[in-house]
Amino acid sequence: MVSDVETVEKGVLKSGVMVALAALLTLALVAGACSQQDEDGRAATSDINSGADHYFDADASTLGEIEVEVRLHGREIEMAPSLPQGRVTFVVVNEGDAEHGFEIEGRGIEEEIESVGPGETAELTVHLEPGTYSVYCPVSDHEEEGMRRWLKVVH
Repeated sequence: MVSDVETVEKGVLKSGVMVALAALLTLALVAGACSQQDEDGRAATSDINSGADHYFDADASTLGEIEVEVRLHGREIEMAPSLPQGRVTFVVVNEGDAEHGFEIEGRGIEEEIESVGPGETAELTVHLEPGTYSVYCPVSDHEEEGMRRWLKVVH
């Protein structure tokens, strides 16, 4: 015959196992969300300000080379808010109907794409060290109208 103590002990054991399984499942879901990739294998980062996902090439980042997608439209620059250090190629796509440009400044770097026409794509490759960089549109008064953001480069 099973005593009341044995029944309680088995119940505690079962509930402990259930808690452990729930914790493992939660951890797996969080890890999966943190390492999100798109269909091309690019790692996703979320822009805290806009909630949008932006991508850089995760496979290339392990080799010290990173490809970053940058979208220009209206008076906005959409791109990853932070990147690992190394050689970075910005693939700049003008999705708007006005001419834009792309410039990055900081830590002794000042490089730009002077002009990217509507519907056009241009590339800019630079070597970035850890630190904070200013990214903006150098066309006309676009920077003053809000086409500026900060990029953080980490180890």
